[in-house]
Amino acid sequence: MVSGILLSRSNVRSLERRRLQVSRKGLDRICARLKRLIREDAAAYDRLVRAQRNGPRQMLRMRRGAIECPLEICTQVVGAMEILHRLSKVTGPYLGSDVRAGQALLRGAFDAAFPMVQINLGAKDLRLLDRRVRMRLARLQRSMERLNGNS
Repeated sequence: MVSGILLSRSNVRSLERRRLQVSRKGLDRICARLKRLIREDAAAYDRLVRAQRNGPRQMLRMRRGAIECPLEICTQVVGAMEILHRLSKVTGPYLGSDVRAGQALLRGAFDAAFPMVQINLGAKDLRLLDRRVRMRLARLQRSMERLNGNS
């Protein structure tokens, strides 16, 4: 919304207009991806619950799926936060409040997905995946802290 409003203004220079168009396309792409991931995450959880009845081998495969969706949600959220961070630098107070609202919603999505990855990493049979995922989670968490001004 913010990039659309800024793009509708006639006084936006061509370079800034191009940046806003890129930001808008990036946010649209991330929004569509997040919507798919939310559906995939719910389906992965359903498969995980069913797999609990079918033994450890199937459980391992389903647990990996239950890690991948929320991990990708965290990744997409950080990407959207990067874009909103850039947008916040070109908005005034009124549009800036909309950017901050978007950032708050993204923080909520990150804060919901992050522990889902951690809890599913608790399985003993995921040690190799565990290390790689934990390193990626740590990078994502540092990025969120930087974007929130906490570093």
